Parts: sequence; structure tokens; C-alpha cells
Amino acid sequence: MADQGEHHKKSWILHHILDRMIGSREIVALRRKMILVQEYVKNSEMSSMLVFETGSMSEGFVMKGSDRDAMGIYPNIEVICPNQNTSFPSDNRNMTIFVMRNDDCRSCYVPLEVVKLERSTSVTTEYLVPVQDKLFISSEIYKQLIKDEFNAQYPMDVEIHGPASSVKNKQSNFGIDTDFAISFRCKCWPPKANEWLSRTRQHGWPGEVLVNNISQSGCHVVPIGDKTSPNTSLQWRISFATAERKLIHSLSHEQFLVYGLLKYFLKQISGILIEIGVDEDILSSYIMKTVIFFAVESTPHSLWKEQNTFPCFILCLDILISWVNAGYCPNYFIVSNNMFKGKLHGGNQEKLLRFLMEMHEMKWMCLSVGTFIQPSIGVRIQRVFNGEWKDILLAPNSTEFECDLAIFRKSLPQKLYSILDHLLSYLNHSRTLMNL
Repeated sequence: MADQGEHHKKSWILHHILDRMIGSREIVALRRKMILVQEYVKNSEMSSMLVFETGSMSEGFVMKGSDRDAMGIYPNIEVICPNQNTSFPSDNRNMTIFVMRNDDCRSCYVPLEVVKLERSTSVTTEYLVPVQDKLFISSEIYKQLIKDEFNAQYPMDVEIHGPASSVKNKQSNFGIDTDFAISFRCKCWPPKANEWLSRTRQHGWPGEVLVNNISQSGCHVVPIGDKTSPNTSLQWRISFATAERKLIHSLSHEQFLVYGLLKYFLKQISGILIEIGVDEDILSSYIMKTVIFFAVESTPHSLWKEQNTFPCFILCLDILISWVNAGYCPNYFIVSNNMFKGKLHGGNQEKLLRFLMEMHEMKWMCLSVGTFIQPSIGVRIQRVFNGEWKDILLAPNSTEFECDLAIFRKSLPQKLYSILDHLLSYLNHSRTLMNL
């Protein structure tokens, strides 16, 4: 009983340290609202491209080493599912339309066949590749030409990372390192993900209303193919970015903090993994997001309490270890897609599995590993356990709050600063109320 009481106490301390480091329930909600306002302002001015914020910042995080992820969506380009082939969008006069083709692609990847090409859109014949008597759009050509177009319009050094173009802070008007992915929207739910809609969920997450809302929002496709396929240049990856943001926003604060702890853990161990010879692209923040989705879906809501913060983290670590051991990481929406395929094998798998098992055996001490964020969470826990309460009792200082607002402000056009000033007055007033 004494050991259990100590574990509960340390988990309670861990919860409040995370609440202090990552953000309180109110601060996280405020960050998310700021992102939504930013999207609304940007998209009200832009007609040729819509912006959808993805990644950590849109989820409510501001962590050391985090960049900004955004998805650009062309409103006059649409992808339809195969069963929609005879039912084009009603207003398609100025639209380019593609249809997903199944072929023999790996799950989560599709070739896009042209069914209607509108010259006034961003798609031109130089992106298209003939296959027999049909035309398909090449993800490789499209991604490269979009990058070249960015370089021609703006004096930037743009690098391609996966489906995204990466722009460094000094060259970006976003005020932070930015990964920007061009995407096409698909208003229908992809047939390959139908299992997710009907999946049995014993613990009620996500709820039926949220599942229906997500399915009606459809998906997107981004320009990257399956690297293990000989036809990679003709393939596009299905993206569930809009669904993922809704799911993250639906988590309880306790679940969100455990997700934040997983992201912290990844940052702390990434350098060590490189040192021991594990490829750096095997574990990613997306893998950690997938872990938390499966963990929350498969456990009762009552488990996610302050005093269970560390056991919930260990549960997530167990899930990750089981995937590495099996060499199979299922995509949350399309479980037949192994996200470790082509990455985790042989020496990589053995080294990563051994390392994660060692972390598991270390128990609480695994939170002291790594130097990317200092002092480590493990050190902070021990300090508080020894009576130094400053790490959890102090309110978040103004520096963190002002940093959030500075990032937000830099991402807006100059002429919208007056609108932002009114918003800041509201935010500062809200902050004052929260500190009463």
C-alpha cells in the first residue's frame, strides 16, 4: 500500500508538472482559439488557397524545438472517391477533378486520375503522366514544381520533407520554422477507412457524434507516394489531418498531458537513438499521436486521472514496444497500413526494441533520460518530492504567454495588426480573469 501511495503521489506531481510545462486547461484552450482565429483571418483574405493548421501548435502545444505545420488547400481542386465517379460536385464549372483509383497501392496511398481539367486552376499538363489511355497527376513532379514556384516568388531556401516544403524562420513570414504541405480536398470518406467508421468502441471514444462529424468532413491527399512501391511517383497519400485535430481537441486534459509527455519523451530520446544507430525517421510525433489514439480508444475514461498519469504513460509505452516487437505500427484510420514498412527491420528493429525495453525497466527514471529539455521531468519530480514545490505551484509566467502571442502575431499580414490589437485586449482580459 505504501508503494502504491507513493506512486499515486508521484503521478499527481507529474500531472501538475506537465500542467505547468505544457499548459493548463485554460491556456491550451486559448492557444487553440488563437489558431482558429488565425485561420479565419487568413482564409477570409485568400481565395486561391485555404490554410489549415496542423501539428503541435494547432493541438495546443508550444514546446522547445517544435515547428509549425500547415496545409494549403486549393478550393478549386477536388478529389472524389471511386463510387462518386458519376456524381461530380454540383458546382464544378471552374474546378479540376480527380478520382481515387485503387489499383494495387498500399493502404493509405492512391493514384489520382484526371476526370476534369480546368486550365484556370494550379494544375497544368506538365504535372500529368499518361498511363495507357488515361492521365494521372504525378506527386513527385507536382511537389517539385510547387517548390520551384515558391522559390521563384519568394527569396526562400525551401527544402522538401515528405509531402511538405520546409521554410526556415528567417525566411518565413510565419515567425517560426514552418512545414507547409499542399493538399487536395476530398469531401467523401475514403473507402479504405470504412473500418474506422464501424469499429467497435467499448469505451465510447470517439463518440458517435464525433465519428459522424469526422466522416462528413472527408479527408485530403498530399503529394507523397509509398517509398516501397515502384510506382511511388504516381501515388498520393491520404491525409486525415482534419480528423486528427478534432480527435486531439476531444481528449480530456489528463489524456492531452500524457500525449504531451509522449512528445517530450520522443524529444529526449531522439538524440540517443541516433547515437546507437537507429534511423531517426522511425519514431515520429505522428507515431506518438497514433499511440495515444489507440490507448484512449481501448481504455475506460475513468483510467485517465491525475494519480494515474505515469501508469497511463507506461501503457502507451507498452503499446509502442508491442508494435516495434511485431514490426507493425497500424495507422489509426486504416489499420492495414503498416507505418513501419520499409523503415523498421533488422538491426534497426533490434536496437530500438532493446532501447525501449530498457526505458520500460527503468520505470520512473526513464523520465530523467535525455538533455534536450532541461531540467528533465524526472529531476523536477524528485525536487518536488523532496519538498521543492516551485515547479508546480508557480503560475505560468508572462514569457510563455507572450511567446504564444508573438508567434501568432508574426503569422498575420501587417495590415491586420489593428484587428489583432482588439483580440489581444480580449485575450489579456481573459488571462486576468483566469488568474483571479
